[in-house]
Amino acid sequence: MRSPQASGDPRAERQPDSQEAILRDYAERLRKFREGRRAVHLQIGRLRPENRCAHHLRIAQQAFEPLIQGYEGALFRLFNEDLVVTLNGAPKGRLDEVVEGLCGLFAEDPLLAGGASTAAFVTHFDLEHDLEALVSLSDRMERARQDQKLSSTAAEPPEVQSPDQRAQVSPLDPEGLRQMVEAIVQADLSNFSRRQLICVVVPGAPPQPVFRELYISTAALGQTLLPHREILGNRWLFQYLTQVLDQRVLAMLAKSNDILREGHVAINLNVETATSEAFLRLDEALNKDDRGKIIVEFQVIDVFADMTRFAFARDFLRSKGYRICLDGCSHLTLYHLDRKKLGVDFVKLAWSNALGDCAEGAQSDDLKAALTRMGKQRVILNRCDAPEALQVGQSLGIDLYQGYHLDNLLEGSDLRNKPVTLPPEESPLASAGPVDPGPADGQ
Repeated sequence: MRSPQASGDPRAERQPDSQEAILRDYAERLRKFREGRRAVHLQIGRLRPENRCAHHLRIAQQAFEPLIQGYEGALFRLFNEDLVVTLNGAPKGRLDEVVEGLCGLFAEDPLLAGGASTAAFVTHFDLEHDLEALVSLSDRMERARQDQKLSSTAAEPPEVQSPDQRAQVSPLDPEGLRQMVEAIVQADLSNFSRRQLICVVVPGAPPQPVFRELYISTAALGQTLLPHREILGNRWLFQYLTQVLDQRVLAMLAKSNDILREGHVAINLNVETATSEAFLRLDEALNKDDRGKIIVEFQVIDVFADMTRFAFARDFLRSKGYRICLDGCSHLTLYHLDRKKLGVDFVKLAWSNALGDCAEGAQSDDLKAALTRMGKQRVILNRCDAPEALQVGQSLGIDLYQGYHLDNLLEGSDLRNKPVTLPPEESPLASAGPVDPGPADGQ
């Protein structure tokens, strides 16, 4: 396995003494050679101790060996057992296969169990655009390593501390929340903003994008601002954190005309935010056509926490021409929802292995009936990070999909950069090309 230190580069005037410092040095050297380079960060240090034993780490490193040898790769094993791998010209599909295999290896860990999103475990970097994020990661990890070294020296000899002790990550607490909120208010969040396409997929045809979701990567944000805190560890503190992020997303949308010029866009907000001063200011700045391009997503847990507040926010949004999506639904909650009575235009159904089992088991007829009641053209199967999700969704008659697998299918396609347009509910989504959106549905 190649190490960047063994490359023989004469510009290496110093020999850094840690993997974090070596990573920083290596990233700096890539500034003029970033084209075609990718990196991936596996946060193994966040797994439970029993899932990051020596043989797990050995398997993870060996899984990347063919790519490292074939694509001028380098692997860095950080102080907390995290792995960072950089590659030059490697096909994204091959890298994703290795990452998906490792996610399967650790699938029983709470970080990934139950079909949870892999975003808390894996961070991808396109180094043509994300090199600064990789440099920031190396700096952050080096500081954390030095802080840990100082604290361990004061407490006990470093040699008696195990890797398991070093890799502990504590849940978000009120003090951590305060620090993070202060940082978010001042930070430039453009490096943490993401856009992901929602696509129509019918058998035998390429994915057809219909709108984009704009969101802040909380996993990347947490790793940058509070690397030793699990920001999802306390649901209610995290909920407050998302309210702060809502304000930044609204500001981002208000400042950038390019976002709405790209077509329809979804933003995930708290119900309370939809009637806040910040949203009202955004609404005043938009014309009728632009309002019709925005889909506001609410989490199902937030909706049912206060139905009166939701009904008020829903009626306000619909009167202005916005569309509404109910996010965070599982196959279990799907049976209990009535999309039209709730007055929402879309429902997001999260892919999970349990959903796949249900689709193939005795409950498949009930599941299909629930999807038909929702309107299959208004159900979005999200977290589709592997081909299996798409296959199961198509067997259920679902037309709309979101996830990294769709991103891979569209890689290199002109469709990724074209304006995207929602179809009206009455239109068959299988029709070629985007069509003009009809009025928001909720009758």
